[in-house]
Amino acid sequence: MPTADCPSVLVNCFNGFVGKNQSWMLGRRLRDHEIRHTVDPWPQEGGRAESIRIDIFHLGPISTACRDPIWWLGWATPVVQLAIVIVPGVLYGDWAIMLVTLSGMILVAITRAPPQWAGEKWATACKLNNDKVACLTRGNGHLHVMVFVGTEGSWDFETLATYTSVIRRETR
Repeated sequence: MPTADCPSVLVNCFNGFVGKNQSWMLGRRLRDHEIRHTVDPWPQEGGRAESIRIDIFHLGPISTACRDPIWWLGWATPVVQLAIVIVPGVLYGDWAIMLVTLSGMILVAITRAPPQWAGEKWATACKLNNDKVACLTRGNGHLHVMVFVGTEGSWDFETLATYTSVIRRETR
């Protein structure tokens, strides 16, 4: 996963530890939330001023992956691709198009296989075994604070924010 593009900090509400967010996912969550919920500290005539916006989110347990329509579409796409590229081979005897497409499909299957990518995307050590409260903000003086109240089995945002991937030799 890419590095965080939205500078932010995560605060553990139990011990007050403040850590720099390194998670792209959490940075995007904060950035998109700020865009969707604007705060106007200097309102126009008759408006209401907001000094800070605090949103509280109660996290549920992580659900297991399911075979939804997007998952099935991922399998249908290569089948449709092969059906399309077989046509020139059958009609004109030109099997080169199918060979190139099949080679590309094999390369895609190989490059999506490295375990490092799964480790970066789903930092698997991020499940909570107790309740934890964490706050995500851009820092002192900013107008948005997102408070995440975790439950058993939910994401541990503190671990997720400080997770650094280990680069494997085979994926350089």
